[in-house]
Amino acid sequence: MSSPEDELRRHIELSTGVTLTDASVSRVLAAREAAGAALHALTAQSLFDTEPEKLHSVLESLAGGEDS
Repeated sequence: MSSPEDELRRHIELSTGVTLTDASVSRVLAAREAAGAALHALTAQSLFDTEPEKLHSVLESLAGGEDS
């Protein structure tokens, strides 16, 4: 059974004709995990009761910007 990294590498190589290094695959997987974690944090945060003037700082903190 091949690993997720091998499957991703095979898919990209077949789709683009570009050969990927282990480091490239690792960076893509790390970016995917970071995006998933950010999406989870965003969907877990209810913004419906947030005052409009505070909404910007809430979104910044979820995005890893300045603390609110």
